[in-house]
Amino acid sequence: MTALIKLLLGIDPEWASFMDTLYQTVVGIPGDLFCGTSWFLLALIWCKYILYAFEMGGHLWKKVVIAILWMATFIAIQIYNPQSPLCFNAGVAGCLWFATGYYIKKYREKIHVSKWIWAIAIPIAFIACLYVCRLQGNCNYLVGNVMGLLGLAGTVAGLVSFFGVCVLLDQFNSKLIMRISSASIVIMCLHMMVMINLQKAVHYQYHLGITLLGDIAIVLILTAVFPLLQKYTPWLIGYRK
Repeated sequence: MTALIKLLLGIDPEWASFMDTLYQTVVGIPGDLFCGTSWFLLALIWCKYILYAFEMGGHLWKKVVIAILWMATFIAIQIYNPQSPLCFNAGVAGCLWFATGYYIKKYREKIHVSKWIWAIAIPIAFIACLYVCRLQGNCNYLVGNVMGLLGLAGTVAGLVSFFGVCVLLDQFNSKLIMRISSASIVIMCLHMMVMINLQKAVHYQYHLGITLLGDIAIVLILTAVFPLLQKYTPWLIGYRK
């Protein structure tokens, strides 16, 4: 895109780079500037539409058809990795986790898992996630090895560990935990922007302990930003309380 702008308009390379970043922001390509916000929100909208279509499908056969279409699209994305506008790829992939969270919340009263099971599952899942991350450099199931299956395994392990910690923390009546929970939409939207710039400044993502501390710092920073957005620009966060 940058090369095309330079060719057609003959403008300064730095300005062309800015225009390219702006274009990526509009179409939801993760990167610098506000891309971390746009891709997540666009993917979230797709997730909601897909799950809404499934929930409103009515007859079982309609739900089955929608599920098959989603699965076929998901597999095609994994194999061919096509370019898609407005983060459709991320929306289809993210729907797996969006639906998981939705149904866990919907049937929360019927789900009973012992604390001891979580105490065992959390460290095992964490080690598995760490192993996959070191093996392929990330836990992104969209770009992982074996057509994403290794990344999928790492992502599942990471989510099991993360969700287990959240379940255990839910036992404590902590204001900090409640604030982080309320600020989750801001954390998910903006963490990539903070992470990219923090990485450029201090190169913190090269050691497990330092990376963990850096990520905790990002969560706390964005949690502190949330009340300001609540007060001055509540519409940006959907008037979230």
